[in-house]
Amino acid sequence: MAQVTNIKKIAEYVAANNGISRVSTEAMLKDAFSFIKDELRLGEEVVIAEFGKFVPVRRECRPGRNPHTGGVIEIPARVSVKFKPLKSLRDEVNDADL
Repeated sequence: MAQVTNIKKIAEYVAANNGISRVSTEAMLKDAFSFIKDELRLGEEVVIAEFGKFVPVRRECRPGRNPHTGGVIEIPARVSVKFKPLKSLRDEVNDADL
């Protein structure tokens, strides 16, 4: 089953491993995530070395079906974000005993 995490848990882990306060670590993580969001809003890819790449993907509007009525509806255009793990992350995960 998937483990749900949040910024607080990540901050506690990073702070404990680096001897710094959880509060300052949490603030830094929030800034890092804000940077990633801002870059994606501008249409830029964000590559985090040895981890992965976040890529904004534009989806055009398209016809769809309302599952309740069966009628045709228009699904609006939107931007989605895809994550592509880098080879080093894939290799590390594949080497783990899961």
